[in-house]
Amino acid sequence: MLFEIGILGLLLTILFSLPLILSPPLQQKIKKTMPEPVDVVLFALNEPEEIVEKSLLSLKNLKGKKRIFLIKGGKESEALKNFCKKNKITYIFDESRGKASAFNNFIRKQKTKNYIAVFDCDEHVVDENFLPDAFALFDEKTAYAQTVKIFPAKNMIEKSMRITNETFLAKVQEAEGKKDRAFFAGSVALLSKNAIVDSGFFSEDAAVEDIDFSFKAFKKGYRGMFIPKIYALGRTPSFSAFVKQHLRYIYGNGQLLRKFGFNRILLTLPALSVFNSLLLISLNPLAYAAIFFEMLFAALVGKAVFNEFFASFLSAFINFVLLSIPRSVYFVLGLLNADVIFRTTHGS
Repeated sequence: MLFEIGILGLLLTILFSLPLILSPPLQQKIKKTMPEPVDVVLFALNEPEEIVEKSLLSLKNLKGKKRIFLIKGGKESEALKNFCKKNKITYIFDESRGKASAFNNFIRKQKTKNYIAVFDCDEHVVDENFLPDAFALFDEKTAYAQTVKIFPAKNMIEKSMRITNETFLAKVQEAEGKKDRAFFAGSVALLSKNAIVDSGFFSEDAAVEDIDFSFKAFKKGYRGMFIPKIYALGRTPSFSAFVKQHLRYIYGNGQLLRKFGFNRILLTLPALSVFNSLLLISLNPLAYAAIFFEMLFAALVGKAVFNEFFASFLSAFINFVLLSIPRSVYFVLGLLNADVIFRTTHGS
């Protein structure tokens, strides 16, 4: 019975989700314009100071009028404070436990501009046109303009992690961007302060406060825009950090489904995880053969989309075999809104 349910569920989920990945490219004409003055914010916790400094310096290369802020959590850093003073960057120490509360405090306590650009501590700018390009997509009903979030990948494991992330952060986002319903992904984005305030700020009890904000903004009639370009590169995570991050994501999916109801984006990955888990625990040789062909199919799609066959196959193994049962557990915990502590940073 587990085998039959797993196979049927997988087939339906694959048919349901493929259009998101194989969607034609988003055609977007960006008019060249210089934005209003913008507040550029970088969040950091206890990451190495040299990484934060490199990211801060790269922000100074962005075109357009801007003020740069470092919001530092965790422990005070005299080195970073002095670095900011030397480079005319505003240093703010915030003892909040999460990025959502730190962001909310920044908006409530500082005389912020109408537009706020957000970067994580390890992201350094590689395209200085980010602000004018993002600002060109704004009107009074635009909540944010999100861009591609990505990191360098050299070996097979890093490429497989990147493909996992890029499937959502580039391909799915591009498909949703055609409907002006792309999601805010936490950084490398320009946001409207009015949309944040009108949507009730960021939910401080949400595991994925960025996506949570997106749904709140949609309910208020705002749009989520997407630019399919790379403007900044993040640091390549370790495999353990990658796993922890994705368990937080899937827990957050459960929370969001509980809070906002049915959504095919939120359901796809949990469904794949649950149905693959059923196949794994069925102990049926045919089930394991089905998973192998599922991975092979994913690799062929990865070859077509990312031009990577073997890395896509490894990515499928990680997602369909290694993480399917843990993800299923965390998804159920999220649905139940069970207390789970995630060691996340201001810069995560």
